[in-house]
Amino acid sequence: MTNSIDMSSVSAVILSIGVAGVTVYLTFAGVRKVWGAIRSL
Repeated sequence: MTNSIDMSSVSAVILSIGVAGVTVYLTFAGVRKVWGAIRSL
């Protein structure tokens, strides 16, 4: 295993984790917004 392959796989893992984190964050933000709208009705 060379360093370049290691670095590319590591960056891919970091990128996928970041995308998953953003998706979860946006989902929670949307749920909280909808929940607040329902609560205020």
